[in-house]
Amino acid sequence: MRSRKMGWWLLSPTLIILGIIGLLPFFYVIYISFFSWNAFSAQLGMQWAGVNNYRMLMFDPEFIASMWRTIVFAFTSVGIELALGFLLASTLTRNFPGKVIFRTIYVLPLVVAPIAVGATWRLLTIPGFGPIPYYLDKWFRHRVPPCHLSGAGIYHDHLDGYLALDAVCHVDGIGRVVGSPQGATGTGAGGRRQ
Repeated sequence: MRSRKMGWWLLSPTLIILGIIGLLPFFYVIYISFFSWNAFSAQLGMQWAGVNNYRMLMFDPEFIASMWRTIVFAFTSVGIELALGFLLASTLTRNFPGKVIFRTIYVLPLVVAPIAVGATWRLLTIPGFGPIPYYLDKWFRHRVPPCHLSGAGIYHDHLDGYLALDAVCHVDGIGRVVGSPQGATGTGAGGRRQ
């Protein structure tokens, strides 16, 4: 029971921030949609409009045309991406000359992005240079060791590239080799690849 409470305590800052940044604006936009209001007019205040804003949208030809274009674009782009992704995945599972080069090109963006995030986070947390230690010291009069700041920021993003690489290995049947033959045999890798 205690570990469950501790888990919720550790999750609570993230849930609060997600609620403030994600849910609060969403519900505020829904609330405002029931009012007639122009933020740039000289007349201040909002007037209750009810569902009239939605009624006007349903009979507006420009809105209907833009919705149709959005639906066509979404289905077309997802269909093309799905077909190209399947073609690329089936191509990279076969043996052909230069397969390693193409696989490296495919995985490289997944590995480089977390490195860039980690480098940026590291610049933000350098004592005497980065803004995060400066403001922590200024506001709270508490110096936090830089390893605490940088480790918390890049831990999750650092794993994304490795997870993508692991997924590519699973598609090819290599399996997750953690340093022991048990890791390879548990995922169905053949004897040659152990």
